[in-house]
Amino acid sequence: MSVKEKNCVSCFKILAEPTRISLIKYLQSGSYNVTEITKYLGVTQPTVSHHLKLLDKLGMVTKEPRGRKVVYGYNQDYPCRGCGVFTLPIKT
Repeated sequence: MSVKEKNCVSCFKILAEPTRISLIKYLQSGSYNVTEITKYLGVTQPTVSHHLKLLDKLGMVTKEPRGRKVVYGYNQDYPCRGCGVFTLPIKT
């Protein structure tokens, strides 16, 4: 799905998974590498990588290589804002 094909359904599918909600909320507070995210969420590295891959595919996260690690953050310019769900505080 390209950035131009975003719709509210895509956002809600992402939000249907509790781990992704926690991940998005965490990334809204700053930028972190996979190791830091894994420790924060208390899940395995493959689980974090899977969720980041889905969020990256939809354009919800930014990623910046820093040496051997990649730092992820919440994309403040995420284009799917039609329903306003990402303008509200996320509660977990």
